[in-house]
Amino acid sequence: MELLESRIYTFVDSTKRFAFYFLEGQQLIQELALIHPLQGGGFAYFRDVVLSFMPMLALLKHGEQLGLYLDAEDPYLRVKLEITAGGHVRCLLMPEDLKEFPERITGIVRVRKSFQNAKEPYNSIIEVNGVSLRNIINQVLERSYQFNSLVRVSQNSDQSYLVLQLPGLPGDTEIDHTSEALLHCDELYGPRLADLMNRGLQQPEELAVYFQELQFQPMGARTVQYHCNCSQERMLANLQSLYINEGEALFEPGQAHLEVTCEYCKSRFEIARTEIEAISPLYN
Repeated sequence: MELLESRIYTFVDSTKRFAFYFLEGQQLIQELALIHPLQGGGFAYFRDVVLSFMPMLALLKHGEQLGLYLDAEDPYLRVKLEITAGGHVRCLLMPEDLKEFPERITGIVRVRKSFQNAKEPYNSIIEVNGVSLRNIINQVLERSYQFNSLVRVSQNSDQSYLVLQLPGLPGDTEIDHTSEALLHCDELYGPRLADLMNRGLQQPEELAVYFQELQFQPMGARTVQYHCNCSQERMLANLQSLYINEGEALFEPGQAHLEVTCEYCKSRFEIARTEIEAISPLYN
């Protein structure tokens, strides 16, 4: 069966107190499997990372970009995920030969959010200590966005959803903003959403019927696709920056070209030594 383009759907429940962001990510995960040569449990772990973090795309406004970078040391683990409001995503997990897959992470999460026409991005650093992979995104939303949330990832289909507690309307004093209220909401709708993900439905019409039965109000959808903005020019600029600091040590004796590989999409670029060295007169 040919997979449809992945999408993130946004819904509001009948009480208008909770938003649901549903990711139908089967095409996206297939693209990642073709790009990243992770073996065995490594790709399954990478899949969980992507499905856990990706629903945050629905929170981005036009022109915004979001980067999430996870650095853990024991075991050594690096996760990079960058998404745009237009639905482009690129991501990686290192090391690619990862053999230990920690259920709980201790390390640093860096959040970088760029805004259209803004000179400086928003940056925040969050320390996590023994936090489960899926709860990391909840801590990011709580500390960086001041939202209560939880995420659920299907083990039977490449789908996930994020539940987010909405702020109250003016004059509404009855909203319960406790974690118990969020859990109660998930207990109410979770079994039906789990059944939906077990079926692996991806046709927009089928999904619309399912969410209509839950009395969810649709608020829009965005397509999601893997896209890397690397280029010959960007790679040259990166190597020139390295050359400023390292000089001739960047090359082997007699080496006329450097071959570099994009860590995100695995595209290869061959850069001539003369192009890299051309920047040196600017710094003399």
